[in-house]
Amino acid sequence: MLCCRISSVNNATEGHNQKSIAGGSKVSFQNMRLPVATIIVAVLSTTVAEAQTARNLICNGCVGTKDLSRNAVTKKKIAKRAVAPSKLKAPTGAAGTTPVNRTNIVADQVIQTISVDIPKRGIVVVNASAYARFDTNDSQINCTITDGSTVESPFLRAAGSTAAADRRSIVAGTRAFEETLSGTKTYNLVCEPNSGDNIDVYDAVMTAIYAPTNILAD
Repeated sequence: MLCCRISSVNNATEGHNQKSIAGGSKVSFQNMRLPVATIIVAVLSTTVAEAQTARNLICNGCVGTKDLSRNAVTKKKIAKRAVAPSKLKAPTGAAGTTPVNRTNIVADQVIQTISVDIPKRGIVVVNASAYARFDTNDSQINCTITDGSTVESPFLRAAGSTAAADRRSIVAGTRAFEETLSGTKTYNLVCEPNSGDNIDVYDAVMTAIYAPTNILAD
């Protein structure tokens, strides 16, 4: 705001007693005493806007990561339970099992199982690994990662014999499952030996990774 400028005149100067005005007329100021003249030069009033804190603001995209300075949001600045799984977009997730052993396996035997809960549709990538020990010569084991309970394509195969160098072989693979619904999903490592083969399976483990988006290119 600009303040006022006030000029006060008490007496006219008597040294020069005439001033010219428009039209050539003369006005005499001699022996004249002027009252106090108050002249207001200018008064400017403005309204000052003050920012107020917004409350209960719901605005998609109002504040992005580029609007935040480094370390602007830390654990100490977030209220307890302010960020909960129900308030977040569907996250990725992972799970794994502990090793198991199976001896003298038979046809379509479930060696290992993993169950996961997914929050919405998405992709579940399942990994399985184990090693087979062959107790008969020229043996072969056939396995699959499946959401069923039988050996089917795609196959994971390993072969061996009772010779020391060939008695153990790794069985491992990865398979992706596209799920259209949320909920509990179960996947199995199912194996079977060739007819007449005596095979054991050790240290069978499975892991599963969930992602909400299928990134497979067309």
